[in-house]
Amino acid sequence: MNPVLEILYQQHEKEGVVVEGDVLRFPGMGVGVRPEIAELTDNKAVIYFHVNCDQWDRELFECSAGFGDSQENAMKWALFSFTAGFMREIKIVMRESFGCREVHCDCGANPRPLTSQYNGHEHRWTAYASDGIGMGKSTGEQPPFWDTVREGVAARLGNQKIAWVKLYGAKVGDEATGECRVNDECIPALSAQLQALVQAWEPTEAGSMRSYKQFIFLVQEDDTRRPYPYATAQIQAHTRTALRMFSGFDDRDRWADAVGKAIGDKDLAAEICAYVPELCAQNSFADIDYGESVVVRAADWEREVYLTQLPAYYAVKAALYDAFRSGDVTNEMYRDFIGFSSIWSVICSAKEQGADLTQPGCKISLAYGFDDDYVLR
Repeated sequence: MNPVLEILYQQHEKEGVVVEGDVLRFPGMGVGVRPEIAELTDNKAVIYFHVNCDQWDRELFECSAGFGDSQENAMKWALFSFTAGFMREIKIVMRESFGCREVHCDCGANPRPLTSQYNGHEHRWTAYASDGIGMGKSTGEQPPFWDTVREGVAARLGNQKIAWVKLYGAKVGDEATGECRVNDECIPALSAQLQALVQAWEPTEAGSMRSYKQFIFLVQEDDTRRPYPYATAQIQAHTRTALRMFSGFDDRDRWADAVGKAIGDKDLAAEICAYVPELCAQNSFADIDYGESVVVRAADWEREVYLTQLPAYYAVKAALYDAFRSGDVTNEMYRDFIGFSSIWSVICSAKEQGADLTQPGCKISLAYGFDDDYVLR
């Protein structure tokens, strides 16, 4: 058995957990946790946790690091960060928002409402903020991480059923780090706000560090959630279909039409076939700033939205990157995708003018144009 899975099982054995393959299942709330060892040395462990539930529309993910005087102790510290922060709050979420009464958790809940706007509709959420996990010398007070980025996070929410936010800050000496991740995507503007907050902490002593981590889980109320036909795994499956069908097409629109007929959804096919070329170009020219918002336009309307709001974007990206790793996207396909992209056109134009798009302050702003009858969901 995976050593992390074994420790995790021992920690939760009294809760009636069951090991199925490489997944630890919590029958009382229908949640499965698949731990994956990303790095393991004599004194350091980095563990990925993939967390799923049939009642959610997406997989949740956490990367936790631990240090110790042995491999086992390093793994235990990484697990402590996961169970004490992430998993503890998940239990509260499942009990309070999903009606799971067999959850083994006597933790109190202090949810707060949150309202967001997307695609012309109001969305209401219940926000669950975990207790912070701190390391190093502190004043004993929890820093106001969530209050600092709360409105910025709300602006980046779309129509998800569940979303999650990871907030992290650390200071070593006088050097400050801040990170805000929404659905595991780093948000530079909000990360900078946390970094400014951490910079105000007292410098740490030589060789020491102070850090703080907090998780926020957001569950959308049923009466504001707009119907959406796909979970993340289904979008990824349709993306794989689109990639398999690409060979032989020298025109993106014809490719999108064929994919739409194959998967039975013209709008999703149009999104997949629009996102893939730009994602390939961004991967190839990673030193350029592309921002975190795009313009979506069709017929006589256009809207600027954050990428985190688009229901299919990051699912398509994940499937594409999996295809990179598996070799399903060949070098020829990769070059063709880049040639289809608007990013490549901008880069070629900039080169002709002698402009360097990697310079600070330069940014390529993306716009996705769709057919007149396209519906943004």
